[in-house]
Amino acid sequence: MNRARLTVAALLSSGLFACTLEPGQGFASMEAGELILSAPEHVTTDLGYELELERAALALEELQLQRASDRVAAAADGRFDPANPPPGYSDCHGGHCHAEDGSLPSYAEIQQATAATAATAGGGNATMTTVLTMPVDAEVEAFANPEVPIATFEPSAELGEGSLDRLEVHVEGLSLAGRVDGAALDGPRQWTLELELHEVLAAGLSLQLGRDGPGHLSPRVELHLRATMLDGVDFAALADAGEDALVIDATHPATPSILEALLKSELHVEMEHSAEHMHEEDDNAHPGQQPDTAGAGAP
Repeated sequence: MNRARLTVAALLSSGLFACTLEPGQGFASMEAGELILSAPEHVTTDLGYELELERAALALEELQLQRASDRVAAAADGRFDPANPPPGYSDCHGGHCHAEDGSLPSYAEIQQATAATAATAGGGNATMTTVLTMPVDAEVEAFANPEVPIATFEPSAELGEGSLDRLEVHVEGLSLAGRVDGAALDGPRQWTLELELHEVLAAGLSLQLGRDGPGHLSPRVELHLRATMLDGVDFAALADAGEDALVIDATHPATPSILEALLKSELHVEMEHSAEHMHEEDDNAHPGQQPDTAGAGAP
């Protein structure tokens, strides 16, 4: 297939081919993809410590594809209905609505604000519903095993008509290790970090599924840990404790900032797709496969 690239914010083309859906077949079918983790190997922290990362791993539970509530998705797609406005707005008349904060935004302003809300992972008044879960239950390590497959789809690989507005990555653990020198240390030392987590990283999507495509979707998720993750960690203070290995755990005062940096990791989502359903009237009459891309930190 010929390949092209476009952003998920772009409108998907429609009406380019004829297809027939058989009973039990969705408007789109998920196919195997992958998640890729990366991290910087050398870091200088805000306190002047020089770090060499030898291990950077995340324990992953699952990924979720989510859909905004019908009214939010409709307004985001330009189908704003004054008689049924999205959450946070009421009494729409004369080209404007009454907002909860007392303002009187126009219909166009509500559409713009609601689209931004959906694209930034459903914050504010948006209600998100999980339409597909992709169990992973695996560790991904940036330097030794940076890729994990996404190959299981629950409850089914078939997706119905509607929008995909958000992808979540559910993380259960963070493990870092390496060597540190500089600042107030009197020589290089080994250090480790082990944290059990229940955190969610998310990226906004803007993908519409319908009779005209896309027919198949293959997720490619890229996650990059930030170089600032260990800012605020005083390794000399850890060394003064007298232990051979410097250990950062859940009780360390810098742990909240470490988790905050994790939630701001660079998360890019590419949904490689083709506007080809599983059964077509003409196998040669379909457009090529195209990846949609989105990038975001955590909301």
